[in-house]
Amino acid sequence: MVNTGHPSKACKLCRSRRIKCDETKPACLKCAKANRVCPGYRDAFEINLRDETQSTIRKAKSAAIRKASKEGLSITADGSGDGLINGIAANSPDWPPIGRQQHAVKSTANSSSSSSSSPSASASPSSSSSFSQIILNKKSYEAYRRSHSVEAERLPRGLDTPLDEQATCFFLSNYVLVPPAGVGHGIFTFLIPLIDSPRYKASPMHSAFTAVSMAALAGRPNSRSLFSVAHVHYSRALEQLTRAMQDRDQAKQDTSLAASILLAFYEGLANDEYEMSAFSKHISGAAAMIKLRGPRLIESPLGVAMFEVVRASAIRQYMFFSECSVEDIKWWAGHAVAESVGHQALTLNLQTTLIRAEADHLFQGAHSAEKVERALELSKKARALDGEIIKWFEACPPAWKRGSAGIAPPLRGSLSNPRKSSTSASTYTPSSAYSPFHNTFSTPTPSSRARFPLSSSPTRFDPSESSPCEPTPTQAQDKTDMSYKNLTAYPDLEIYTYPNVWAAGKYITTHVSRLLLAQVTARCIACTCHPADPFHTEEYRKVQAIGREQVEEIISSTPYLTGWAGDSTTTPYFPCGTAEMPKGLASVTCMWPLLAAGMSRFADRSQRAFVKGRLTHIGEMMGIRQAEVFSKNIDINTLADNSTCEHPSYQVHIFSTSPLVTYLTDFISPSERQLLQSIAADTFTKSSVVDADGRASHHAVRASDSTALPPSELVDCLHQRALAFQGLDAAAAARLEPLQLVRYSAGGHYHFHTDWFTSPSQATASQGGNRATSFFAYVSVGGGTIGGGTSFPLLEAPREGTWCRWVDCDAERDKGAVFRPIEGSAVFWENFGKDGAGDVRTLHAGEPVVMGSKIGMNIWTRQAALGDDIRSGKP
Repeated sequence: MVNTGHPSKACKLCRSRRIKCDETKPACLKCAKANRVCPGYRDAFEINLRDETQSTIRKAKSAAIRKASKEGLSITADGSGDGLINGIAANSPDWPPIGRQQHAVKSTANSSSSSSSSPSASASPSSSSSFSQIILNKKSYEAYRRSHSVEAERLPRGLDTPLDEQATCFFLSNYVLVPPAGVGHGIFTFLIPLIDSPRYKASPMHSAFTAVSMAALAGRPNSRSLFSVAHVHYSRALEQLTRAMQDRDQAKQDTSLAASILLAFYEGLANDEYEMSAFSKHISGAAAMIKLRGPRLIESPLGVAMFEVVRASAIRQYMFFSECSVEDIKWWAGHAVAESVGHQALTLNLQTTLIRAEADHLFQGAHSAEKVERALELSKKARALDGEIIKWFEACPPAWKRGSAGIAPPLRGSLSNPRKSSTSASTYTPSSAYSPFHNTFSTPTPSSRARFPLSSSPTRFDPSESSPCEPTPTQAQDKTDMSYKNLTAYPDLEIYTYPNVWAAGKYITTHVSRLLLAQVTARCIACTCHPADPFHTEEYRKVQAIGREQVEEIISSTPYLTGWAGDSTTTPYFPCGTAEMPKGLASVTCMWPLLAAGMSRFADRSQRAFVKGRLTHIGEMMGIRQAEVFSKNIDINTLADNSTCEHPSYQVHIFSTSPLVTYLTDFISPSERQLLQSIAADTFTKSSVVDADGRASHHAVRASDSTALPPSELVDCLHQRALAFQGLDAAAAARLEPLQLVRYSAGGHYHFHTDWFTSPSQATASQGGNRATSFFAYVSVGGGTIGGGTSFPLLEAPREGTWCRWVDCDAERDKGAVFRPIEGSAVFWENFGKDGAGDVRTLHAGEPVVMGSKIGMNIWTRQAALGDDIRSGKP
């Protein structure tokens, strides 16, 4: 890149590559052609003029030394020598300046000729010289005079803008939008009038605003050291606000309420806590101050602006972390301070938070008939509210209508694959969840078949029963994930545009409401279908289509918001700054919806990778720490409701209700069994057992080989099926141990044992507690295999009837119930009784394989989520 003498306005990547940038906004086309992610442009705060005098001098000195060596001149270390170049000093009586005189000498055999040079040029070098400059001839001298005149060196350097003023301008240019009445909708419009008020300097708002503006500036890549300065002002503001709240009159002042709002916003910029408890406390405090002041607050424009900010923040909290009451919802919705369309959307979003909170309470604890009835009622409420939201979208006025910027190009190296769902999102057709007949439940046969792109070289792994490590994804999968993380728009999806960022925020938040309602409905369907598989019921398919559609709608809105730098309506009304850089205001607007999409059960792996990348971008480029925290909490490997899964039509046979033991026929399809064996080939190692101290060792009680499967779509589908059977949703995937295959050859066996641990050291909180449930499925049973059944000695075995097809009715009575090893079948049981204690009746054994071989599969569900270190396979 050629240096023109002016600060470069090229994008950051072109500057680092030293190539010419076309400076296209918001992303450089040079980066796009090179298949690179454009990191954006520096803003006015980063483009600073620098005094490069010393740099120029160093370059001139280096050039002079090279020239001297070519012409046979010798230069001493301090610049002195045996002679001078004739004619330079004589023609330049005023140069070099006093204190900067240097000597350049020519090396000749006759040193006496050097000493006869002009006396005016023989002055000794100054010991206080600040730099050394070598003059070789008139050409270099004239070049020096043109670039470094004495007058220029004596000019004073420019004054730096005070840090607090930089921070103030940066915050106002990114987060404060103050349009005049009738022109769009403002954000933080109350700040400018309060800053100009006489009480501002003596109020806690002064320190709070300094803290939040300093935190905003500190988020820039070259200013992270300012976070400590911001925290000092935050602590001071917190102390001042605490004192102000003790005075009833001060608590009713606008500056006190504004301080509470700013401190909450500070938490979003600077806090790295996922639950955002400090943010919640500030918002709760602001809400209490609003209620204290009563209806008079919203009689003024300042009061309305602050009321809207607090209410919007409270809704975000209700949607994700906090619980709200019906009284809170009615109170917030009872104050219509916006136009009717916006207020209607806000009311619908508030009602969604109530249903979400009700679902969280309902699905805690064990499954029961009462819970099924309540789930049916809750499902009806969620469907009705979803219908109201659909009507809101249809009734939006023309000024609110969104546009389209086209379809994002496909990922390089992949085929175009449009993702838009064609299923209607507004109709539901009830159907039977299952058909009970003699304790047998059936699931419908799927009409479509799945494809499972699997790795041919799964990661090897040393298994351990107590805390198995999850294998890392393959390098190919990592590369694909990284490709999606670096995209600015999701491939093959439509890119939406909006009339303004405020309307975009209403749209995307309402899509989040529909997504949450779809998740609640899906949980209700899974609860009512338990223990049958809900995935192929007509109701579940429609809910799944709605959920996937909402994830796509949120992702399609992301490019507009992450690249929004103002528009024809809003650009003139930022208090300062330019419209060349994306605004932090829009990033805050889409940050929470991205979290909802990334954590959704309906998002697939590539969508999670894209969302994770966008949140990381917001955190790094806009300096919003909370976005980085959200990104870290999105697990790409989390189980998703994948509509391409091939869920076979399996049957559930209840063998015992206390303890609950069931036998599942056709639980794994033939194609799945074949793929499982191909994945696990050559990865088995000798099985181990774990003692009370957690030490794994080989022991004669267990003779088999084991392996853990790496993540894949097939593994996801099996996990999904296991969770659905238990009435759990995708969020419970964190409770699943890595899927394990066990191979028994002739003579292989596993002595009597329980899957639940008797030692507390094996059931700690970081390990997800104890094993709540177990599946043991038969993946492969060699032809002519004798033995190898699963024995439950404390369960009474049937001696005749239908059960003899699956249970060995001729087995010795002391062996209890021995389930036959039939390919594709599985045994499921609960390890704990209603009293919360481990059920000793679940004692079982792998019967010796007398002839042939078998491969079984363990799926264990813990009582709670496993620690990240265990799930990631770290020691």
